[in-house]
Amino acid sequence: MAKVNKENIKEENEKVVNVKTKNKSIIRKELKANAKNIEVEIMNITNGSIFYKCKRTNEIIELDEPGDTTTVSLDLLLNMKTQSKNMLDRLGLSIIDVFDGVDLNSILDLLGLEDKYKLCDMKLESIDDFIENSTNEKFEKALDEVNEKILKRIVERAIKLSKQGRLDSNYKRILLEEKSHSKYLFSSI
Repeated sequence: MAKVNKENIKEENEKVVNVKTKNKSIIRKELKANAKNIEVEIMNITNGSIFYKCKRTNEIIELDEPGDTTTVSLDLLLNMKTQSKNMLDRLGLSIIDVFDGVDLNSILDLLGLEDKYKLCDMKLESIDDFIENSTNEKFEKALDEVNEKILKRIVERAIKLSKQGRLDSNYKRILLEEKSHSKYLFSSI
């Protein structure tokens, strides 16, 4: 049996990590350099309207209805990240597609949003589908893992679905009330 040199394995692992880090930083640099030419499709995933005016470029994003989409440049989203991070961070807008051969995950990483998109792709249909069709066990596990902002978005959609008669799971309602520390979320529905 051949002996494995632990130091060589450790060095190889460090090289792999360094290559991944270098590649990530190179990708980030390239994305920033080409940000004006990269088109990103965004969607309003709130229950209301979205309005944003970039202070630097005076570009306007106006999405009146939930589910409305528009295409903007990555440059605008980078400006939004620095000027009004809450707009992306609280998941009022969802990045649903990227054009020009760019990977969606690279964009999410650049904007610091990759952890928020682990549950689902953050399209209205996907969030609604998750709420309506996931098993109780999967739903409970996901609620245990999500942060407050994603939980808030799920609660808002669940209330909307309940009003439309599309969420009939009392178990999911109780879970949402417990996780959001509000025992009267669904009492008026």
